[in-house]
Amino acid sequence: MKPYAIVFNCYFNGLSIIQELGRNGVKCIAMDYIHDIGTFSKYATYQQCPNPLEDEDEFVNFFI
Repeated sequence: MKPYAIVFNCYFNGLSIIQELGRNGVKCIAMDYIHDIGTFSKYATYQQCPNPLEDEDEFVNFFI
């Protein structure tokens, strides 16, 4: 089984992380509350999540 990584905040920093991991065989889940640039990477699957700055409880419950 190949390793997975969850990347939050998928703006340019997140995109760089996703690309580097993807080139090294790590499948990524791009998690953000908006469809930002990193969520469109061929190395990632986009998963929308609640905005942790607006609703921290909902963000935590999302993972539970």
